[in-house]
Amino acid sequence: MQQASFAFFLIFNFINRDISNIFLLTTLALSIINFDILKDSLKSHRKLIYLILIFTSIVIVSVILNNSSISEIDNYTRLLLLTPLLTITFSDKHYKLIILAASVAASVSLIYTMSLYDHERYWGTSSHPITYANICALMSMVSLYRMFMASNKYDSIIYGLSLIFFLAPMFMTATRGQLVGILICIALIIVLKKSYKLFFSSLIILLLVIFTSNSLSTRLNRMVDINLFDIQANGHVSIRERVAYLHYGILNSTENILIGIGPSTLEPDMKKWITKNNYAVTPRDHLHNEYLDVLVKFGLPALIFLLLIYFYFIKYSISIRNYEILIILFMLMSSQLTQSQFAHHQSITFFMALLYVSISAVKRNSQ
Repeated sequence: MQQASFAFFLIFNFINRDISNIFLLTTLALSIINFDILKDSLKSHRKLIYLILIFTSIVIVSVILNNSSISEIDNYTRLLLLTPLLTITFSDKHYKLIILAASVAASVSLIYTMSLYDHERYWGTSSHPITYANICALMSMVSLYRMFMASNKYDSIIYGLSLIFFLAPMFMTATRGQLVGILICIALIIVLKKSYKLFFSSLIILLLVIFTSNSLSTRLNRMVDINLFDIQANGHVSIRERVAYLHYGILNSTENILIGIGPSTLEPDMKKWITKNNYAVTPRDHLHNEYLDVLVKFGLPALIFLLLIYFYFIKYSISIRNYEILIILFMLMSSQLTQSQFAHHQSITFFMALLYVSISAVKRNSQ
């Protein structure tokens, strides 16, 4: 039952995220009911559970000591609350169909939305184009990896179609941040398969995206004039804000190295800093860089344990030779360079859900 519920969670992320949340809660409830299986799953990944418990405890302590609102810890507890998903496994046959169904849902939603509304940037089911671009990019890289690792031509075609169906809405978001992760994942697949065909085809597509006139290339061209040292010298508001948040984060990274300044303090404190320096920037409650955001809000210990959690996934992936885990993790870690994923429920939930299911389903993709 929980496999079916999780499948609908995955698919409805590209149709209606509120319905997908219902299926996620159902999946978690069903997974907890199977307590014996859950206990065995948690035991088999006890080191991961310990790291998550320590990370979550540090976040809670920081919130309390800094007199921040308890609601601030909500998304940071996702790592812990989603651990029952470790009980879920899929056969290759079923997972293939789920990915295809999700990709079709993503493309049909794109066609339907664009036929009714005139969007400069496509948002999909998310609250921001960046969030939707990241989950589409993640699924496109999972599809690409599985296409090259498929044992037969039929499966390669299925995953190839899924790749196309996920890439279409991703490009319509005109988002740049996910390209770093895509390049890393393509490089990993090229190394694993020694595929010159993938290398040259990826290079051609990248050159076409950069040098042809499209919304994504326009946004990429803006990066040429980035000034990391003079905030006001950046003409485009999005780039100016990101540079400002970077400056603020670095300046405040050692403010309280053990417990941070607290999540509730960040936005009002940033507002004072912006006003004092007369910057044309909007203050926000996150820094658009997860690592800097966690460091400033919760201190160095929290950042160290978050990185140790990621290291566990890397080590486990290599030990069982299931590199799909690395694909998902690299997409998450790279996306966190340009977006605070913990500030967005849909993205952090989607990434962690796929990670947990991937490390529990060893039989699916071990190479």
